[in-house]
Amino acid sequence: MHVEKQGANECMLATLAALGGVTLDTVRAMVQQYARLSWDKIGTADADAERHNLFWRTVTALCLALELPPIPSAPGPPPTGHALPPRGRGYVRVSTAFEAHIMPWENGLLYDPHHPEDGVTLAQWLVSYPAEWWVTCITTVSEGP
Repeated sequence: MHVEKQGANECMLATLAALGGVTLDTVRAMVQQYARLSWDKIGTADADAERHNLFWRTVTALCLALELPPIPSAPGPPPTGHALPPRGRGYVRVSTAFEAHIMPWENGLLYDPHHPEDGVTLAQWLVSYPAEWWVTCITTVSEGP
């Protein structure tokens, strides 16, 4: 899985690109085609109600186009542990009181689109950030061989 460095507020796009096996530029173009706006105009889920709805409609359209399961706007119950499955790929959603982030994982390693060069375990990622991040969702998109 190739994870590209995200631009401002592009963690969702970088995660979808990595999981969908396409480039970040391809996903940016898909956003423009679907929403008729660039991602920087809709790229935060905490905007006003109209932009919030457009954000999640666009994410759903991208998931369908990339043949990925839809990402729900509200994650389900928090996971009971912080270990990623040793095989397969998916995404992790994390939050603080003020922001949210999504990152792809593959075969037990997490790839942060802010710094995608090296994969780390989820526990290592959580220790490396001083903010009070908590895991809101660990989702498997495909099982490993």
